[in-house]
Amino acid sequence: MINKLFASFSATCVALFASSMTVAAVDSSVKKSGYVQNRLDEIKSVTDVSDDQLEKIRLILEGENKKRKELSSLQKDEKKVKMKNVRQESKAAVDAILTDEQRDKLEKARQKKQKLKDEKPTKKKDKQKNKDKITESVSALK
Repeated sequence: MINKLFASFSATCVALFASSMTVAAVDSSVKKSGYVQNRLDEIKSVTDVSDDQLEKIRLILEGENKKRKELSSLQKDEKKVKMKNVRQESKAAVDAILTDEQRDKLEKARQKKQKLKDEKPTKKKDKQKNKDKITESVSALK
């Protein structure tokens, strides 16, 4: 009797574990495609790319995403340099597919996005502002 209960309980635990792993795998694949899809959506929203261009860009972005994942195990400084190179290569490849007009629109959107990002307050920026204010106050006292 106890053996049957234990076997039933074990089977239930295994089934629950297997189903949770399946859900995790599905969630993981959604996250994996998120980077590429977000970039494609951004490009589509700014430019009037054709389906052919979009497919070529998708392949470039998937390649970039794969390279980025391969670099994830590197040390921080080395990883930063290599990631920058991967992004630059990917940007150049995407720009080569776009027309001059599309490239200009996308560049303007990138600049606008970067400006918003730069203006966004961060703890580090706030900390530096506080240091600057303190330095100004001390200088004014002298």
